[in-house]
Amino acid sequence: MRLRRLSREESAEFLSEGFDQLSVSVSRSLIDEIIDHVDGIIGWLTYYGWSIAVQREGSEQDPGDG
Repeated sequence: MRLRRLSREESAEFLSEGFDQLSVSVSRSLIDEIIDHVDGIIGWLTYYGWSIAVQREGSEQDPGDG
């Protein structure tokens, strides 16, 4: 199966909607940092989003704001 890379805007929307579904609040700067790192590859966007959501369980600090 071939998947195309998401544009920067699509990547931001994908991450934002995922975080919203999990009720996880993250800054736009963290979303931008993730996008810079993974360049629109859907699998990596999903992995990073999941990793942050797991990290955030029980924590109020944004890992990108440290």
